[in-house]
Amino acid sequence: MFFKRLKLLLAAVCLAAPASAATYDFSFSNVNGGTPGVVSGTITLADGDGVFSASSIIVDAAPAGLGYTTVPFDVIASATGLFENSFTVTGGVIDLGASVVTLYFDAGTPTPSSFGLNNAAFGSLLSNIGVQITTVPVGVVDLANATLAYSSVTPVPVPAGLPLLGGALAAFALLRRRAKAYRKGAAPQGAAPFVVL
Repeated sequence: MFFKRLKLLLAAVCLAAPASAATYDFSFSNVNGGTPGVVSGTITLADGDGVFSASSIIVDAAPAGLGYTTVPFDVIASATGLFENSFTVTGGVIDLGASVVTLYFDAGTPTPSSFGLNNAAFGSLLSNIGVQITTVPVGVVDLANATLAYSSVTPVPVPAGLPLLGGALAAFALLRRRAKAYRKGAAPQGAAPFVVL
């Protein structure tokens, strides 16, 4: 009885709708900082509408003048100080005014670097490598968030392995049932011998 319930539970879990995430592109340009150029990348949030924390923010492109030699990099994964991380999604679109992230991250230097989107004090920014911004923002900075843009909502489904596992469990259950029938002598006449599992 235990194994029957276990099989049913596993089948229900495996055949349930897979969880998914949504990936958004972001970009902002330098308006107030000392380094001309554009910073762009992707943000991964839970799929659907609501208020979410980003599970990753990957910077795909940044001006060479900032000093980052390894691009892309994930500022969430290397965060040393995460102060704000809240994104409001409505109708599949990030609400620019209600979404903010502010953090320090480890870029392999003694002092952390700074990153923000829609920060109340510093707007959108990526500091020069190894510069922790506390007063005057340096790097690629847009204090008013005038160039900050989010776009390209793309659902990212979880791999399809779970439904395959569910199908395998169903096949296994059929094989067990057939083996049980052979053991009880209820095998169809003329059927080939069956290996008991």
